[in-house]
Amino acid sequence: MESNFISINGLKIFYIQKNSTATNTIFFLHGNSTNHLTWEKQVNDNALANFRLIAFDLPAHGSSDAFLNESEYTLPKLAVYMAAAIKQLSNGQPFILTGISLGTNIIAETMALDLNPSGLLLAGPFIIGQQQTPDKFVIPNTKSYISFVDEPGEEDLMALIKLSINKEDQETEQNIISGYKAVKGNFRSHIGQSVADGLYSDEIALIRNKNIPTLIIFGADDKAIHPDYLDGVDMPLWENKILKFEHAGHLVNLDEPALFTQALSRFAQALFKVVDS
Repeated sequence: MESNFISINGLKIFYIQKNSTATNTIFFLHGNSTNHLTWEKQVNDNALANFRLIAFDLPAHGSSDAFLNESEYTLPKLAVYMAAAIKQLSNGQPFILTGISLGTNIIAETMALDLNPSGLLLAGPFIIGQQQTPDKFVIPNTKSYISFVDEPGEEDLMALIKLSINKEDQETEQNIISGYKAVKGNFRSHIGQSVADGLYSDEIALIRNKNIPTLIIFGADDKAIHPDYLDGVDMPLWENKILKFEHAGHLVNLDEPALFTQALSRFAQALFKVVDS
């Protein structure tokens, strides 16, 4: 496992890398107030050993720098930085973008930029567009607002864990808490306000118009987002279906890591046209 930084417009973005000599890359973007450890079980799974794996810390998260001007924390602005990092690190070779929760918004926003992935995997998606706005698909009365509070109490953090994952796992819970506390400055309140102010693109239209294979995976027992909100929406779905893992919650890759990695591996093999060894 390697760790490094890439500088984009003077901002240092941290990432880990595995299987650095592989040709085809899978990039991983985590959600709000977590970090690259969200993808630890995927990165360390031998099912993905044929692929170069890169997991980022988003700006203001983990070991990455924060924006000097916090008012710039918008989904399109984050996409500009992450698209530039992805483009440089892809080295002109094929790649897939994999994201969870807020990471899916950033991936969707990059579709308006000069970025051409072979495919997208959107897990626990939060993507916005058409008639699908947060007030329609965020489940009410679940304390989802905690994701946008800069300094919550310990009780709120435990509520956030219950909102994020269904399976009790002490290490995973500690990673979530540590990641949340490590976020720099007032990222949460600024990104929350930017979404409330409508500072985002029609992300669903961006994905539809890009027309590249898109695999969507929900936890069927997602307590934060209605897992059926994208049913029937016109999108370039891979194999014409949305996967929903029974009993899994919002961070579906943490609740069902083996199932998730199996689906990602099959998706990557098909898109990269490789045979698992």
